[in-house]
Amino acid sequence: MNNYLNEIAHVEILFSKYLLPFLMKVIGAFALWFVAGLIIRASKKVLIRALERRGVDPTLINYAKHTLGVGLKGMALILILGIFGFETTSFS
Repeated sequence: MNNYLNEIAHVEILFSKYLLPFLMKVIGAFALWFVAGLIIRASKKVLIRALERRGVDPTLINYAKHTLGVGLKGMALILILGIFGFETTSFS
């Protein structure tokens, strides 16, 4: 019985010290990716409207839209890597 209680205490310590903080980081990363997706979509719409008003060629609009999306997704990925403790200063 005492050994069983020690094992339960050990599992509880492992959960609270390692697993719970990691799960919180994963949830935070997914939330950041979701919010970044919303911001990227809104930024693309603003860019498209601005370029269409100026009469820019549709091919260039498409290129600019995808370039903006890739750049902002890359920035979001760097932020998420920073959440998990990777050194991201070299990307700056």
